[in-house]
Amino acid sequence: MFFLGKVTFGEFAQDVIDTWSSGIPLNPHWRPQYQICHPCYIKYDFIGRFENLNDEASQVLAKLTASGGQTSNVTFPFKNAYRANVPLSKQREKFYANISRDTIRKLINIYRIDYELCDYDYHWACSDCLFDEKLSSSSSSSPL
Repeated sequence: MFFLGKVTFGEFAQDVIDTWSSGIPLNPHWRPQYQICHPCYIKYDFIGRFENLNDEASQVLAKLTASGGQTSNVTFPFKNAYRANVPLSKQREKFYANISRDTIRKLINIYRIDYELCDYDYHWACSDCLFDEKLSSSSSSSPL
């Protein structure tokens, strides 16, 4: 779907669900990460979490500097002060407040493997959901 102007999170979520369900590969920006990064086939030496981005970026830059990399003058960009002061649970509430439980369940079906691989809790929204294996794997074989 092509959107003009501002798109609500609900509209975006529905577009992801509709695209995924149709079998059309998602835009790589929205595609489940396990389909892009292949964590079962590539031995990564570092996997970071977005909510720890500043701290983890500093660790990576320090390792690169220590290993002789040319990062001594490299710093990580400033962090968004607004989001830094708002707990992740509150940010999540804001995004999901206006979408249906069914939409949330479908999104979790699509991204469930990412949630599990990265040890994120999805039960906050779907503790009693029965997952639709067809929906969660409908595009799992789609090409990169």
